[in-house]
Amino acid sequence: MTMYQSRILCHAMALIVLLTVSAGCVKRMSAVNEPAQAEATAFATLRSVDVSPDGTSVELTSDKPLTYTSYKGGEPAKIIVDIAQTEPGAVTSPIEVNRGSVKRIDVERQPVGGSVLTRVSIVLSRDVDFSVATDPASKNKLLVTLPREAEAKSEQVEPKEAPLAEPRIEEKTLAADAAAKVQPAQATDAKPVSVPPAPPAETPAAKPAQVPQKSAENGAPRLNAVLTAADGVELSVQGGVETFNSFKLAKPDRIVVDLFKVKSALSQNVVPIGAFGVANARVGSTPDKVRVVLDAAGEGLPAFDVVKSDLGVKIRLKGKAPAAAVAAPAAAVSPVPVAAAPAPVPAREPAAKPAPAVKMKTEVRPARNVKGALEAVEFKIVEGVSRITMKLFGTCEPGEPVRGPQGLTLTINNCQVPKPLQRAMDTSKFGSPVVSVTPYQVKVKGGFVTKIAVKVQGHPEYSTSRKGDVLTWDIVNPGPAVAAKLPPAPAAKPKAAEMTEEFAAPARGEEPATDISANVDKRPAKKVYKGRRVTLEFSDADIRKIFQLIAEVSNLNFLISDDVTGTISIKLVNVPWDQALDVILDAKGLAMVQQGNIVQIKPRSKMQSQADEENAAKKAAEKLLELKTAVFEVNYAAISDVAAQFNIMKSERGIITKDERTSRVIVKDIQPALDDMRALLKTLDLPEKQVMIEARIVEATSSFTRNLGVQWALGYKDASASVANVNNIETTFGGVVSTAGPGATGAGGLGLGMSFGKLTSNVQLDMRIQAAATIGQVKIISTPKVVTLNNKAAKISQGQSIPYQTTSAEGTKTEFVEAALTLEVTPHITADGSVSMKIKASNNSPGSGSPPPINKKEATTELVVSNGDTTVIGGIYVDSDTESDTGVPFLADIPLLGWLFKSNSKQKTKTELLIFITPKIVI
Repeated sequence: MTMYQSRILCHAMALIVLLTVSAGCVKRMSAVNEPAQAEATAFATLRSVDVSPDGTSVELTSDKPLTYTSYKGGEPAKIIVDIAQTEPGAVTSPIEVNRGSVKRIDVERQPVGGSVLTRVSIVLSRDVDFSVATDPASKNKLLVTLPREAEAKSEQVEPKEAPLAEPRIEEKTLAADAAAKVQPAQATDAKPVSVPPAPPAETPAAKPAQVPQKSAENGAPRLNAVLTAADGVELSVQGGVETFNSFKLAKPDRIVVDLFKVKSALSQNVVPIGAFGVANARVGSTPDKVRVVLDAAGEGLPAFDVVKSDLGVKIRLKGKAPAAAVAAPAAAVSPVPVAAAPAPVPAREPAAKPAPAVKMKTEVRPARNVKGALEAVEFKIVEGVSRITMKLFGTCEPGEPVRGPQGLTLTINNCQVPKPLQRAMDTSKFGSPVVSVTPYQVKVKGGFVTKIAVKVQGHPEYSTSRKGDVLTWDIVNPGPAVAAKLPPAPAAKPKAAEMTEEFAAPARGEEPATDISANVDKRPAKKVYKGRRVTLEFSDADIRKIFQLIAEVSNLNFLISDDVTGTISIKLVNVPWDQALDVILDAKGLAMVQQGNIVQIKPRSKMQSQADEENAAKKAAEKLLELKTAVFEVNYAAISDVAAQFNIMKSERGIITKDERTSRVIVKDIQPALDDMRALLKTLDLPEKQVMIEARIVEATSSFTRNLGVQWALGYKDASASVANVNNIETTFGGVVSTAGPGATGAGGLGLGMSFGKLTSNVQLDMRIQAAATIGQVKIISTPKVVTLNNKAAKISQGQSIPYQTTSAEGTKTEFVEAALTLEVTPHITADGSVSMKIKASNNSPGSGSPPPINKKEATTELVVSNGDTTVIGGIYVDSDTESDTGVPFLADIPLLGWLFKSNSKQKTKTELLIFITPKIVI
C-alpha cells in the first residue's frame, strides 16, 4: 500500500513538472510572436479610393487615422498625396476616371527606410486648384476637393512652364507623368509574334544604326537595332512587342516610346539619326521596360504616330528622310538567337559612330531690352577633354569656375538664360568625369547672373578661354588608370525616370537646394521661402515622423538628436516646406544647422550650450598660443583709424601701438589675430579714387521794348502883344515823344515831325510821330571744374571782393563782400559706381550804383549721379511784361481817333538761369 502511494506521488510530481515546462514554452513562443504581430499591424491600410460622379472630390478611406502630405506635381498637372505609414492594400492601380478634372488615379507603394509610404497621384486633365482635408466625421477618411468643370474652364488660363522639382522627387513622380501622356496603344492585346524575313521589294529602305553586342535574358524580347526607314524610325525587337506606350514631351520637343517587357541588347545608349527633324535616339532600360527617346534637331518635331511593324515598332514621321534611306534598299535584319554569340559586323557597314555632342540652343534672339544672354550650350569630347562651349551675347562677363561639394560652378555676370536652355544636360553616357551640365539664372541686385553647374566625378583639372562671344570650358578627362578608380555612372532610375533629360534642374531665379540657409541663429529678419508647397495636417503626431516627411519632400538628409521628442498637432495648407519647418522648430523650441545637404536638429538650449562650449574651448586654445610681433605699414589710410580697427580684432592678450612718424602700426598678438589684421589692412589701405566735378552755369536774358506815340504842338506869337498883352504861347498835347521834330536826331526807330503852317497870322500847329522797337539777347556760360579725392571737400572760386564802408562810434570800418563764381562740392563714390555729391554753386555779380548791390545766383543741394552723366540741379526763370499808355484825358479814350492823342510803351524781359553738374571718376 505504501509503495502504491509513493508511485502515485511520483507520477503526480512528474505531471506537474511537465505542465510547467509546457506553459513556459508556450509563453516564450507567444513572446517571440508578439513583435512580429505588432510590426505587422503598425501600418495603416488603404481600403478604397472613391471618386464622386461629377469628379469634384476624391475620397481616400483607411482603417486608421491618416497622416499625409499633399502638393501639386508638374506636367501633366497632378495632385500628389503622400500618406505616411500606410499600405496600398487591395486598391488596384491605375484607376481610369475621366470625369470632371480627374483623368486617372495612380496608387504606388514606396519603402522609406524602415517604414512605408503610399503615394496617390491624381492626374488632372487641366491645371486647377485643390484642397485636401480630413473628413470631420471620420479621421480615417481624406477628402480631395476640386472645382466643378464649368468653374475650372472659367478659371483656366494659359499654362506656364512648371517649375522643375528636385531630382529625388522627380524620380518618384515621373512614372505617373509619362503614363498621363500615353496615347492609346495599338494592338495592346496582341501576342508576341515571330518576325519572318520580308521580301526585299516590300522591305522599306533602312540603314542599320546599331548592331547588338550583348544578349538579353533568356526568353525575353530584346531591342537589337534602331533603324532609319523611308517613313520614320523603326525599332527592331527580336521576339516581338506585346505592349508599348508613346507620348510627346515639350521644352525641348522629344518623342518617348516605352517598350514593356523588353530588354536592350544595344552596345551604345545614343544612336545618331539625322533625319525627319530627329537628331538622335537615346535608349534607357529598367527591369520592366526599355525607353527610347527621339530628340529634336531643331525647333520641333513633325507629326507622328507609333504602330507595330514586321520588325517590331515603327515611329512614322512626316519629314525629310535621308538620301541613303530612299535610294538604296537595305538587307533584311534577321533575328539573332538569344544564346548565340554577337553577330559580326559586315565589312560594308560603316563603323559605329561615336556619341554625338549634346547641344542646347535657342533659335530666338534675345529681346531688345536684354543686355546680355546665353545663346547656346554644347558638350562634346575633344582630344581627351570634356569641352563645354557657350555662346554669349551682349554684356556677359564670365568669372572663374569654383569647386564645391556638388561639382564645379561657373558664374557669368550680367547675363540671362532663355527658358529653352534652363534644363539639365545628361552627359553620363560619354565616359567622362562630367555627369551633367545645368545652366540656370539667379536674380541679383541690378540684374541677373548665369550659373553653369557641372556635376563631376573626382577632382579633374579644368581651364577656361574666351574668343569673341564664344566661351570654352575644358575639363581634363583622366587616363585609364585614373578612370578605373572613378565611381561608376549612376544606375538606372526606377520606373520611367531613367531617361537622361528627365531629372530636374534648379528653378529659375533660385540657387541649388544645398545653398538654402538653414542656420536659425543667422536667419535674416525677412526670409524668402522657396520650397515646394505642401499641406500638413497632424493630430498628436510624433515630431520625429513629421521631420521624416519633410526630409522626403525637401530631398535633404535629416539628423535628429535623441532628445528631440514629443508630439504636435498642426494644420498647414499650401505652404512652402521650409516655412513649415521653421514654424515647427519655433513651436517646439528647436534649432537646426545645415552642412551641405545634411540638416542637424537639436533643442535650442542644447545648440546654444554647444556653441558656448565651442567658444570657451576656442578661447582656452588661444591662451596657449605664442605671442608674436608684426609691423604693419600704412600707405593711404589714417593710422588712428587702422589702429582702432585692429583694437577690435585683437585677442585678450594683444597689444597695439602706433608710430605717427613712420606711418606704422606695431601689434603683438597671437598668429590668427595677426593674420586677420593683415587681411583687413589689405582691404582698408587702398588709394582713394578721385572725382572731377564740372559745373555749367548758363544765364540767358532776352528783352524787347516798343514805343509808339503822337504829339501835337500849338504855338501863338504876337510881337505887338495886342491880345491881353501876351506875345508868345506854346502848348503840347497828346502822347510822350522822345524824338525831336523834323531834322532832329535821336534814338533808333522812326521819328517824324510835321508843321501844318500858320492857321492865322500868329497861330502855328505842329505834329510829331515816334515808332521805335529794341530787341536784346544776352547769354553767359560759366564752367568751373574741380578735382578732389573721394569724401574730401573741394572749392574753386573766381571773382572780385567789393569794399563797403560803415561808420560807427568806433570810426569808419571797411568790409569786403565777394562777388564771385564759386563751386563747393564733397563727392562720395557709391558701391555701384555712382557719385553722391553735396554741392553749392553760386555766380554772384556786382550791380550798378554806389555802393553797388550784389546780384546773387546760388544753388545748394545733395544728389546722386551716375559716373559721366549730366544732370540739372537748379533753374530760375523770370518773365517780366510791362505795358503803359500816356495821353490826353478823354481824347485818348476815343476809339481809333484816340491814337492821335496818346503814346504806347511795351517792355518784355525774360531771364533764365540753369546749373548743370557732371561728375567723372578719374581713379
